[in-house]
Amino acid sequence: MGMFSGTVFIWNEKHQSKEDLLTEFQQYMEKSDYFPADAEHAEKNFCFAFPQGSWFALVSNPEELRGKGNFCAEAFQKYAVSAELVDSDFVELLLFQPDGTCIDRKYIGTPYWEEEEKSTNIQQWEKFLSSGNKPEDLEKALQREEIFAEDAFNAFAMCLDMDISPLWLEKDSPQEEMATILSFRKK
Repeated sequence: MGMFSGTVFIWNEKHQSKEDLLTEFQQYMEKSDYFPADAEHAEKNFCFAFPQGSWFALVSNPEELRGKGNFCAEAFQKYAVSAELVDSDFVELLLFQPDGTCIDRKYIGTPYWEEEEKSTNIQQWEKFLSSGNKPEDLEKALQREEIFAEDAFNAFAMCLDMDISPLWLEKDSPQEEMATILSFRKK
């Protein structure tokens, strides 16, 4: 049996500090009439992870992942990638531009429905390539076949300077030092 996981990775192109990003998110939530609260009285909890690299993450459960990619893109006004790992068989990647619009979908591994032809066009992803990587490296990583889809996803992510370690964090009780939970309630 494989692993199920869901995480949204947000591009931190300007390498803003963790504190600045969290303040930015809090301001976004306050504009939506949500204010900081203790976890016990919160209506919404968000778990953010800040690993090394050019991306930070909103840790999620797979069943709560839908809609979080466009939410994060809008909240931070940055590109975001929702990554859903399904039973270690495949990873569905949705790329959102800063206004929250989904602009691309990729699969790493073979999804259970094989009706769709896997797209190898990586033009939308080229802007995220880390130094020393070429578009061909990203295409090759996208087509990589591994026993566990998360291993192939890691090769893809390395081309983008993305650390996928937040995939393994527990949303409600992260054990990692890189995670921060923010809690909010409606005013």
